[in-house]
This record gives sequence, structure tokens and C-alpha cells, in this order.
Amino acid sequence: IPLFHVLNARITFGNIFGMDQDVQHVKKIQDGPRTICVLDDICFEAPSGYTKVGALDRSQFSIEEEDDLLQFAIQQSLLEAGSEKDE
Repeated sequence: IPLFHVLNARITFGNIFGMDQDVQHVKKIQDGPRTICVLDDICFEAPSGYTKVGALDRSQFSIEEEDDLLQFAIQQSLLEAGSEKDE
């Protein structure tokens, strides 16, 4: 195994479950010989300043407008396919 992969694994898994150092929003639970890791929900939330794609943009168009856009895309696709056959 190349040294890079060994170092990468060591860095990645070095403090797994926060065993060596406490990690914010990570709790470890010792259950006999087993160690369980519990992550707070905040770990799965987008950081402030990030934009959730599709969250608000989806309501931008009404169903009728979406149908019109779909129809336009189909027409454009058919026109392009027809022009390729002409060549």
C-alpha cells in the first residue's frame, strides 16, 4: 500500500468517534466492548451562508409555466433533430 494511502487513512480515521479528542456535536456511547457514535442533527444542516438549491427556486414557476417550458423544450429538441437529418 502506498504511503500516501496509509497517511490518508490515519488522518481520516485517526479520531473516529471522537475517542482521542472531544469533537463538537459528536457524542460517543460506550456499550460494553462496543462504542457507538451519535451525531447531532446540526451536523447535517447546511452552514450559514450556503444556499439550498431547489428549495425556493421550485416555487418560482407555476405548473402552467412549467408545462409551457416543457413544451418549448420538446419543440426545440424536435427542431434540432430535424435539422440534423437535413444535413
